[in-house]
Amino acid sequence: MVADVCGAAGEAWREVDIDVDGPGGDLVGKYGDYVPVVEVDGVQQGFWRVDGARLARRLAR
Repeated sequence: MVADVCGAAGEAWREVDIDVDGPGGDLVGKYGDYVPVVEVDGVQQGFWRVDGARLARRLAR
């Protein structure tokens, strides 16, 4: 879903494995109960279920 919506919007995206965070990171502690989490420009847009329409609206801003 994310790849399709971002592709249609011409936006790049990246997947982050929370089990392999970098030094000093605690992504499991921050997001463990919410995976998958979608962020746009560092702002969380949703979790558990990805809403394609909502993501498309956020990318259009």
